[in-house]
Amino acid sequence: MCITFEHDELKPGVSGLLRVKNDGPFIRSCIFSCIDALDELIVVYNDCTDNSAEEIEKMRQLYPGKIKVYPYPYSIVRIFDAGEDGGLPTLDSIDPVHLLSNYYNFALSKVSYQCAVKIDADQLYFSDDFINITSLTKKCKSQFFLGYIVGGIMLKYKMKHTLKFMDSIFWWGYQSYAKYRFLNNHENLSLSGVNVLVHNHKPYVPIGGLIEGLCSFYPYNGVGDHLIFWVDKGLSYYEPYPIHRDVDKRYSVIERFSDNNKSKYHMGAYWFHRSMMRKACYNRVKEILNERQDIVIPFADFMKIENYKDVVKVLRKPFTASLYYAGVSVRYAHNYTKNRALKYIDKLEDANNSLNY
Repeated sequence: MCITFEHDELKPGVSGLLRVKNDGPFIRSCIFSCIDALDELIVVYNDCTDNSAEEIEKMRQLYPGKIKVYPYPYSIVRIFDAGEDGGLPTLDSIDPVHLLSNYYNFALSKVSYQCAVKIDADQLYFSDDFINITSLTKKCKSQFFLGYIVGGIMLKYKMKHTLKFMDSIFWWGYQSYAKYRFLNNHENLSLSGVNVLVHNHKPYVPIGGLIEGLCSFYPYNGVGDHLIFWVDKGLSYYEPYPIHRDVDKRYSVIERFSDNNKSKYHMGAYWFHRSMMRKACYNRVKEILNERQDIVIPFADFMKIENYKDVVKVLRKPFTASLYYAGVSVRYAHNYTKNRALKYIDKLEDANNSLNY
């Protein structure tokens, strides 16, 4: 697959890719929290029935040199019947413009910078930390070389230890290794966020299996899905990714970034994920919370969990994807980045008040 990019030459820096569909209540707070970390923000919107277009235009007027807006003129098909044998649906029968992956590729084709990162409207970014990670694209790889050596040795020999202070050395070495590989080999950095719910003016973190029959939430989102990546015009694109729905023998077809076998280095938490605060979802959550509180943990209590293995112990349901707990880097990311969220909890409450429900 090959995308037709608008710009022949890409400049050093980072483009944000924000796709919008009925995200009006979240747009302002999301953009305010991430815009300083980006050299440009590509906003595409599709089939919105709320005030999303108006909110996008207000933000474009505030940042006319940074925000570029494009309507996507095609409807998106998300649900397909299984094939005659009950297997994967045949996507060849539909024009690619109606697939979510093409919607993402449309946004990607507009970038004018060498790196890109997916931005979601329902995410409230830890602004200073997000600036630190995106500014990496303009740094020299040599400053990470010592840590690259230390981290490479630890990763290669899967070094284990019992001394707690060694954890911080591993995290420093691992991060340096990842950043060096990102700058030298153009490999990917994977960012994640903390799922949050604000209920009765108190923040909570879900612990799995939250809304049966509708969706499930775990403490973290975006692991392995939200990447900072180098744009390669021949290799960078999104592709259709069917997910089987056992209940009705159908498939949800979402998108997956084709990383061309490049490594993903997990860098920890950089935002609050507020999908649970979408009105329809929140109304359902409130019904459940009136009957039981064991589906969430108070935010302050989650911040006190010192070891990632203890996070797994509090879950109502096991993680559905091994990616959440398989890698030592993910476990250390919890230990060393969860406290970023503490600095931004007041901003979360302010942003939640603007939702007006």
